[in-house]
Amino acid sequence: MEHVVCDLCGGGDLVEVYCDPGFEIPSALGIRQIDITNVICRTCGLIFINPRLPEAAVREFYAAQTRPREVPEGGGVSALPRGESVRRDQCERILEEWNSHAEGRILDIGSFEGYFLSLFKRRGWSCVGVEPAREAVLVAREHYDLEILEGMFEDFPQLAGVFDVVSVRHVLEHVRQPSHFLHLARKALKPEGLLFIEVPDASRPRAVELDDFFSFQHLYNFSPTTLKAMLSREGFEVKVPSQLLPYGAFRTLAWWRAGRPSQTIEPGNPTEYRRLHGIVREYAQERQSVLDRLKSKIAALVDETRGGDARVAVFGAGFHTRELFRRTNMLEAPIVALVDSDPAKHGSDLAGLTVQSPSSLAEARPTMVLVSSYAFQDEISGQLTSLEKEGVRVVRLYGKVQAYDTFTADPGVR
Repeated sequence: MEHVVCDLCGGGDLVEVYCDPGFEIPSALGIRQIDITNVICRTCGLIFINPRLPEAAVREFYAAQTRPREVPEGGGVSALPRGESVRRDQCERILEEWNSHAEGRILDIGSFEGYFLSLFKRRGWSCVGVEPAREAVLVAREHYDLEILEGMFEDFPQLAGVFDVVSVRHVLEHVRQPSHFLHLARKALKPEGLLFIEVPDASRPRAVELDDFFSFQHLYNFSPTTLKAMLSREGFEVKVPSQLLPYGAFRTLAWWRAGRPSQTIEPGNPTEYRRLHGIVREYAQERQSVLDRLKSKIAALVDETRGGDARVAVFGAGFHTRELFRRTNMLEAPIVALVDSDPAKHGSDLAGLTVQSPSSLAEARPTMVLVSSYAFQDEISGQLTSLEKEGVRVVRLYGKVQAYDTFTADPGVR
């Protein structure tokens, strides 16, 4: 594990504010348990994981992960992808701020399978993406005929000074040194260029599901105030206020004005430190209540299956299910199938269960299917409609879902 100082102010006066003990991280060597500790800087209020895994271990983790497809398999260019509404809303927000009839040149960092960039391409923009996942790069190139560079943004110094817009959507919280990342983003922009950032909002953490807001994957957790301070330090002119989003994130727009000097962070921002410290402490209590309710609900379901002919299937084989098995007694149920729609997971092992295709449910003949996902609960439920009509009980753990990948934006709200 490596220890770091604050990337915003350089301070070392750090206070532990949130910890998830015994978090399980899958790797090539099996499951590794570590404590995920978030600290808050007393000087500026920035929240980040400390200590943290070394970069090699994080890269090993990401190499073992799969991400749900954005572009529908077998669909044409016109097929609507997962997250279409939010991506379209992000595009419109940028064009609204750009406020020009002239087409520009955009760089999207973390472009995945390319749907977001395709929206700009249709409007005549010149588009370049950077994406480390090879399969996603191939999809973007083949499906949308986009120019996608495979790798990390920091690996491409030739991108300096050539873009009107740089977009960073749910990426900044993952990088190891966000201040350096923003410096490179500034260098990639032309004078009078626009930077668009969307990140989870540490000032509004939501305790609504099993997955933790303070994720192991999020090395940094920004509030609008701490992100504005970091952008200002890099010489950006930040548009305020940030746009707060219903799924627990915010958007910030910042202009790079040629000749604008970088700003020095003044020591001591006790107001932001105290505000965020209190918010995170309250979140920890709310999250424990959520976990307790889920434990009780699963325990009741497991009790129902004892001593009878119950046959349980679990739909979803991602982090949510891994956490479900870790934090509840779900594995005591008579599980006859663990299924997932992602072909990349088929044949893999999770808690001694082999992940199968949803088509295997017909042979498994479950009497109950537990939907193990928050973000994709509604999507999975839709796939189980026919089984539900046949009398199979479908168990949903959550009510209304508001998640980044599945949220439907209201085009009339900005």
